Amino acid sequence: KKEARPVLDSLLSSLSTIIYTGLRPILIQELDLEPIAEAIQILKNDLLEQQVKPRGESLGALIPVTSRLLTDMQLRLAYRAQIYINEQIACFEPSTSDLDYPDCLVQKKEVKKNAPTEKGEATEEVKGNADKSLHSKLEGDVSYPTLRKTVMCLFKLRECVEAGAFSHLAHEAITHCTNSLRSASVIINNRKGSIHGHLFLIKFLLVLRSQISVLNISRHHQSQLDFSHMKDVISSLVAGSASLQSLLRDGTPNIVKREVNAKKMLEAQLKLTCEHLITRQSDVLVGDLAYALQDLKQANATARAKEKGNEEEYDEDNFKKAAEVLRRMILDEEDKTSKPTSTPRTKLTGTKKKSQRGLKGGLSHLAKNLRVYLKNKNMERMLLDPVCGNVKKVLLNARELISKSKRPEAKRMLSDLLQLESEVITMFQ
Repeated sequence: KKEARPVLDSLLSSLSTIIYTGLRPILIQELDLEPIAEAIQILKNDLLEQQVKPRGESLGALIPVTSRLLTDMQLRLAYRAQIYINEQIACFEPSTSDLDYPDCLVQKKEVKKNAPTEKGEATEEVKGNADKSLHSKLEGDVSYPTLRKTVMCLFKLRECVEAGAFSHLAHEAITHCTNSLRSASVIINNRKGSIHGHLFLIKFLLVLRSQISVLNISRHHQSQLDFSHMKDVISSLVAGSASLQSLLRDGTPNIVKREVNAKKMLEAQLKLTCEHLITRQSDVLVGDLAYALQDLKQANATARAKEKGNEEEYDEDNFKKAAEVLRRMILDEEDKTSKPTSTPRTKLTGTKKKSQRGLKGGLSHLAKNLRVYLKNKNMERMLLDPVCGNVKKVLLNARELISKSKRPEAKRMLSDLLQLESEVITMFQ
């Protein structure tokens, strides 16, 4: 047996080399990710882990060549994945149907409502295949193309490449996917309004976060060249205070390593988008009233500072303006006569665009769109509650300011404000 071992090892080594020489060119020419990933799984799990390694020395001669082929395939997969990320995600150009929000969500809801609930053979097939199940889930959620491609790509890579390479590719894919979603949200914002642009981005950032939460994406370090000190070196050389030798010695760029965490970057983008939505919708709902109250307060303060008899004139013009804004909010009327103003607004408003609905209609519109996009009551409340809080804050400020006035209209305005506050609280209890 001991004499036969070298002969057997030599035979297995020769056989594995022949297999390697024949298979490698075929596998290396493959362009699609899925066949490469499947070949890696077969080599790694079915061959090495289950057949070769458990037999120990008897098949030990197969390990070097098989491991070499596996490494080549992993490098090929990483290379093709990087090309896929650049071509299919980073350079993706959306079509009109890709940006048809919120209409496609409403249509999908109607299709689901009218679809028969049958369990056929196709359903059983999907359940038996992890990739198909994931694809079906993303399609069922009307997923954006770059999001779907990102998730499918990462799930193919996670078990097939080394951890470091996977983290690098995952960071690149998630970054490009997030940028793609942001670009799409800007287009939707311009076409359909800011509420749809913000909710589109929030919806799919939440989907992306949910999908990658199960992936082991470690922190990734990026190396960058730092040329910041070059300015001083070149300036010294031009001024004649430094020699060419010092330029060669001190003029080389520094290598700076920066830690990147894809999941944290995604969380930061999601948080920022939620804050933008809350601020913008607060402005749409009560921005005009907050601005009118600010004008009223500033006019009264100016009149008191001058200590002249024109305090009533300032108060009258701005008081009428605040009363008109409040009337429109209560009656859900659109302001068709107002014109954009160049006066800076308060931090709450942050924009010059007038609201297109009254307060109750605007809140109902916001709540409806939250349900259409998010389909998650907890997330809906997380976004709706701060907006309602800002609304109540402005109404309280209006009540306090108007209560100090001695005008006959003040009592009616206070009554309207109390009624409006009560209705807002009742709507979202």
